[in-house]
Amino acid sequence: YDKVIPALEQQNNFPLAARVRIGYVGALPLGGHYDKALQIASEAEALMLAQGDDTGLARLANNVANVYFRLDQHENAYQRHLQAATVFEKLGDQQALAQSWLNTANALSYIDRFDESDALYRRSEELSLRLGLEDLAAQAAYNRAYNYYLRGRYVDALREFSRLRRRFQESASAR
Repeated sequence: YDKVIPALEQQNNFPLAARVRIGYVGALPLGGHYDKALQIASEAEALMLAQGDDTGLARLANNVANVYFRLDQHENAYQRHLQAATVFEKLGDQQALAQSWLNTANALSYIDRFDESDALYRRSEELSLRLGLEDLAAQAAYNRAYNYYLRGRYVDALREFSRLRRRFQESASAR
């Protein structure tokens, strides 16, 4: 990344250089380089704003949210996931929206906003099923059931986990 980005900029390919930074922001936290990831994200955000690249901004927001999530800054993660979901909804990118709703729900769960989290998990599951994204739908359903467990709603949690067990058996899932 450190070699590719300057080379692209030397070739005046600023849109691609900005997009490559999205991947860089996604990769840096895997090595614990959170500050650098946020610095690169700031650079990328400025470039994408100047280019009017809404899709790139949404994807970048998702990666920045993941950085904040790893830093246990869940309110910041929530804000960035919400930003991404809003853009994906505006653009009509249904698959990205379903994933964004799941991510946003996860962040809400970590800041104890369980009712809002539950609603987004449900929306993610329903949209995922309409799109044929069975694994994503199952993940949303599982997380929703786990939220019931965290809130002490054990009967609801067991009911949902039971429903998931049948779903996994019917689809021959390894889960």
